[in-house]
Amino acid sequence: IFIILASVIYGVYNQATVYKKYYSYYAGLQLYHPVFEWLNKQPKECVVLAIDDSKGTYHLDTLIPVFTRCDVYVGGWEFSMMPYERILHNYLVTLRFKGVSSKDLDQYTKANLQEIRGRLFSNWQGLYSVEDFPDFHDFELEKRLKEFPGKYKDFLVKNFSDELNKYRLDYILSVGPLDKKIKKQLPALELLYQQNNIFIYSI
Repeated sequence: IFIILASVIYGVYNQATVYKKYYSYYAGLQLYHPVFEWLNKQPKECVVLAIDDSKGTYHLDTLIPVFTRCDVYVGGWEFSMMPYERILHNYLVTLRFKGVSSKDLDQYTKANLQEIRGRLFSNWQGLYSVEDFPDFHDFELEKRLKEFPGKYKDFLVKNFSDELNKYRLDYILSVGPLDKKIKKQLPALELLYQQNNIFIYSI
């Protein structure tokens, strides 16, 4: 009886604390309902590029495929079944939307090396910097890291619209308005939706 009572009390207490801990998270998530509703009302399934530099709690690249009929242009995680050319393309696009210039690249690389490794790795040892298994050392990652600065600088001088349209893209969803520099690089952008600091552009 004591063990049963203790289990019940612990269970109730644990659930009550979890509810309190995550209440604000799920309440805040409701702000995205109008956005997802708008996407679901579009006449066809779409591909969305989600831009969110707010470092907020919500990851739109994971929420959009769950709550809408749409896919995402850039995902939060990369997997081995995706060709490296697309993985690299996605990361170059992400950095360009972040406003990383060729002058800032060296500093950005030093400050965000683990992020870059997480996008360019070819095996788990490369991702987690594991050196205990020399037979599985990620030599491919070393090569990619050396080539990365040059590839990004080349990407910066290319027409951004052409690069984005190499793969299907219907909408750009931005938390906050897009940077003016980005808008100049994408002159065909058209604002379709604006609510709760969420902006959706057609491209």
